[in-house]
Amino acid sequence: MSCTVYNDALSQVSFHHEGVNVVFWSTINFHYLSQTYDLMTPDCYYYLFVAAGDSTKEEFESQSAYAKQHGFADSTNAQWPEHLLATSAPPEKATWQIVSPAPPPEAIKAIEDIHSYFEANKTTLIQQHADRETAQLAHEQWLQANPPQPKDTVIYYFPIKSSFVPPEIKQQEAQ
Repeated sequence: MSCTVYNDALSQVSFHHEGVNVVFWSTINFHYLSQTYDLMTPDCYYYLFVAAGDSTKEEFESQSAYAKQHGFADSTNAQWPEHLLATSAPPEKATWQIVSPAPPPEAIKAIEDIHSYFEANKTTLIQQHADRETAQLAHEQWLQANPPQPKDTVIYYFPIKSSFVPPEIKQQEAQ
């Protein structure tokens, strides 16, 4: 899944299923799912690989305006889903909206399953994400305080001579 998380509150997610590009908006911060690989439901098994980046609503609107101005905007993905945040009641409940045309039923089921999994494990997923962020920050601070020392490296180089010479090279050498 390719995800862009906007303002830590809204994610635009896309993935391919049977040759169809499925795009949806979600009120889940997909960074919380970035370390979830195996998701099992009573009737389905999913292997997730989530690649998530960050952006802002302002950047989204700027990019959408540029795309519209130059005629290569996809109208389904170019609208900010203000109503999605407003309709998630209570605000903590994960909601979603598909914006790509005609997604397969299996893709819709997968989106529903991901959201159900998130709702069932929300506290744990959010805590694990916070723990990863804290560990990453601590590691970066440790690296600043203890920078790695460069090591002397010796590289031995010698040309490899081969007895095989391609026919094109032989012709060039003969001329």
